[in-house]
Amino acid sequence: TFPTASTVKVMIAVQTLQRVADGQTSYSSVSGSLKSMITVSSNASAQRLYRKMGGAAGIRKVAKRYGLTRTAPGRKWGVTKTTASDQVLLLRRAVLEPSTRLPATQRRTLVRLMRQVTPEQRWGAGKGLPTGWRAAVKNGWYHTVAGDEGPVNRSRVNTMGIVWDDAGQPRYVIAGFSNRWRTDAAGMRAWNAMSRHVAGVLSD
Repeated sequence: TFPTASTVKVMIAVQTLQRVADGQTSYSSVSGSLKSMITVSSNASAQRLYRKMGGAAGIRKVAKRYGLTRTAPGRKWGVTKTTASDQVLLLRRAVLEPSTRLPATQRRTLVRLMRQVTPEQRWGAGKGLPTGWRAAVKNGWYHTVAGDEGPVNRSRVNTMGIVWDDAGQPRYVIAGFSNRWRTDAAGMRAWNAMSRHVAGVLSD
């Protein structure tokens, strides 16, 4: 398991959108925070929505609903623990699988926002795609300092996303989690290379 860093913002968004679908929260009250949390990775927006959707209890609800057996909240949202396979499962079950996915309106909102992530944050998942293919992504990165959960003075660099082909068909879901890079940039370069390799293999 690894700390999620900002990739947990997808779980926060999923639970927030589920509350909208269930009539517990109005979309107008969360739309601005959802957009800034996903598209520019605003931590302030994440904190507001994390509180609004129930904090650690909300994370546990998402984990239970989507069968994420190795995901659990930490003392803060950014140190929620998870695995790459759990986050692939989350994206598959929340977005792609008919029996478990979010209601249509909320699902479209999540995908739209993940497709609008600001260009400088669109490294990792979805790099190296053929012409016409599209990706919905969310990344997380954080360089630890003294007092953080270890390893200290190392970068947590995580990536996750869904890839669709030029006919609009989902082709694969991808995630990578790590926490021992010397710099954020080193981890980002590695996940870019990984994504290009996967795209080259799976787009044939």
